[in-house]
This record gives sequence, C-alpha cells and structure tokens, in this order.
Amino acid sequence: MPRDVEAGPATLQPLSVEGPRAAVRIAVYIFLAAILACGVLQIEVWPFSAFRLFSTVRTGTAVRWDLVAVDDRGVETPADLAAMGRGYRQSGHLLPDVVEASADEQDSACRAWLDGDRDVRLLRVYRSVYVAVAPGAESTLRSRTLHLSCDRS
Repeated sequence: MPRDVEAGPATLQPLSVEGPRAAVRIAVYIFLAAILACGVLQIEVWPFSAFRLFSTVRTGTAVRWDLVAVDDRGVETPADLAAMGRGYRQSGHLLPDVVEASADEQDSACRAWLDGDRDVRLLRVYRSVYVAVAPGAESTLRSRTLHLSCDRS
C-alpha cells in the first residue's frame, strides 16, 4: 500500500547573482570594440565589416571608380589589386579620395600601386557610370571619365 508522504515547506535556494566570469566579459568587450573600430575606420576584415553592405542606395545606375592597367600596346585591363598583395586589396575604396588629394599624395599612391605590380607601366583611374537595363542583367558602360594617370617613368 502506498504511503502518503507529507511534504514540508519547500526551501528555496537563493539564485546566484554572479555575472559572467571576468575573462568572458573582457572577450565580449574586445569583440564589441573590434566591431566598432571596423565601422568607424571603414576596415573590411573577415568576419568584421565596415557596414557598407546596406549603406548605399541600389538603383539602375551605378557609379564606380576603376583602376586600370595599360600595357605597352595601350590595351587597358582592370588592375588586379588582389594579385598585388594583401595591402592593396582594399585600395579600390580609396580611389575617390586619391583623385581629390594633393599632388604629393597622388604621386605617393601612384608609386605604391606601380610598385605593387612590376609588369604595369601605366595606371589610370576612371570614374565610370554603368546602367543596368533590367534587374539581374549585366550593366553596360554609359560613360567613363579619366581622373588620374600614373606613369612609371
């Protein structure tokens, strides 16, 4: 036969109010500081972002700055910044600033880009306007304006 057990008053244990350990707090602070620094300094370092993904309006017209390498025959090809090395990969974002910079700063940027690719004799910076005919369709070049030319000589 089952016995009825009388339960006494329940005793409650106090909840622990300690927060996360100091090491966890420090790690979170460092992580948040890194996210903030990437946004403020416009740094794109995986897995952090400079938050440019949704910061520009997407329309049928796109303005882009192009760094173009010119060979000895005068044929233009897009400069391969990734092949120049890790330090050059994000320099495409600097093109509008370089165009507006002083002549000394422009010369410095030109020397750096030309030093990054020994096979290139001439670099040009264009402001290009592209138009998309339909969503998902490839954009076509509408206009291109030369803003800066960098010669190795």
